[in-house]
Amino acid sequence: MENENNASNLNELPYLMSDEKEDGPAEGVMTYIISWTLRMAACAKIESERPVLFNECRKILCGLLGLPINDNIIFKDVKTWKEVKSRYHTGRIDLVVFIDSCIQGINTKYALLFELKYFGPLLMNQLMQYNGFFEYEKGEERQDEIFKVLKDVDKGNRKKILLTVVDDKDDPNKFENQYRKQTNENNFALISLHRFVKGLNLVETESDIFNEFWIRWLRNYVYKEDRC
Repeated sequence: MENENNASNLNELPYLMSDEKEDGPAEGVMTYIISWTLRMAACAKIESERPVLFNECRKILCGLLGLPINDNIIFKDVKTWKEVKSRYHTGRIDLVVFIDSCIQGINTKYALLFELKYFGPLLMNQLMQYNGFFEYEKGEERQDEIFKVLKDVDKGNRKKILLTVVDDKDDPNKFENQYRKQTNENNFALISLHRFVKGLNLVETESDIFNEFWIRWLRNYVYKEDRC
């Protein structure tokens, strides 16, 4: 059996995401694992039973929110919705996340919208169709089930993010000319997952799923120019 701890080409997916079809539905698996990771950052049972996993999931959520990693931040609740369809667009949003937190004693709510990309291109104006999703007034009454939770999130705490495993160092043409162009035009943050993970100093946890995805695949990634 090959050593999974060795950094590998991004085309070599973690075993949990691959089969005889090579990459298969990679973005779908990414959605489920990221959704699970963010929910674990607010799970009291995980905090007591698997404290390392709890802390590493908190690091990831803090990083996505642009928050410092410290004990003054408490995530009280994290809710996630996968493959969200709304009246504002024809496609489906990969992941929507609601976070209820207490930061230095102040209750603060966040909403995140994620578009996930493995290696695929963005369709023309793909991100534009999601712009209306967060364009609602605080407290607005709507029938959409998801907005019963999101309606009280301040506009400044609603964030749209394109998460990708493509990086400007390995594929600058796609990253800069396609991804960054659309994210700049549509007020999305652009995050390269393995670059993001390398900046968090993640450690292995009590969870094989976490370790396989976040550590062995993303943290241990080696850029093309650095490979022997």
